[in-house]
Amino acid sequence: MSEQPMGPGWWQASDAKFYPPETHPNYRSQPPGQPSFPAPPAQPPGAGPTPYRSGPYQSTPYQPAPAAEMSISEGLDKVRTAAKRLSATAWTLYLGLFVGVIAVFLTWQTGTDAVLGIDEETALGGVGKFAVILLSAGAAWCAVPAITGSRMVLWRLIGLSAAVGLLVVLAIVGLSGYSGVQDFTDATPSLGLLLYTAAVIASTVGVVRIWLLRPKAAGTPRPQAPPAAYGH
Repeated sequence: MSEQPMGPGWWQASDAKFYPPETHPNYRSQPPGQPSFPAPPAQPPGAGPTPYRSGPYQSTPYQPAPAAEMSISEGLDKVRTAAKRLSATAWTLYLGLFVGVIAVFLTWQTGTDAVLGIDEETALGGVGKFAVILLSAGAAWCAVPAITGSRMVLWRLIGLSAAVGLLVVLAIVGLSGYSGVQDFTDATPSLGLLLYTAAVIASTVGVVRIWLLRPKAAGTPRPQAPPAAYGH
């Protein structure tokens, strides 16, 4: 018995004095092995009932997503946004340049070995592959404004046309039957040359579309500022 609670679980009787928890009429001892929870603090006289609490509450801390997953997700979102911005002209041009580079590593021509008299397949030489890669990279760099949507200056358009034009010349030479390999006759186009020709045609269509769209962008009238008002 005390005038003030001496610890958790002390209860206040009708004589306004506090008693230990084991003297309460409803006190029950806990069976062995069961965890004990601290009793709620005693309520002052006139206060409401003690809220029910079955045990200590532990909140789960917030765990943010790993930085690697967030960076990958943001990167994919940027790629999707960039892909949506590309026009049909840019898609046609760059897809043709990419496929053309892949095609030079495939079988270029099929012909007959004049010495052995057997049919053989040949690939494009190292110089030819280097020229295609270099010209495709130059054309892709000149066509960057087609991706950003900005106006393409004349020198970029001329450089793009020249690079794609040289790629077309290589396709014509290959289709004409010239192989550049000694004692290799009756050369016919193989998978690589046919795929390269289709890619060059796609790139040429993209260049032509850029030329056709350029006058419209250049000839669009700019809004003129209204004349200034002068006071009398």
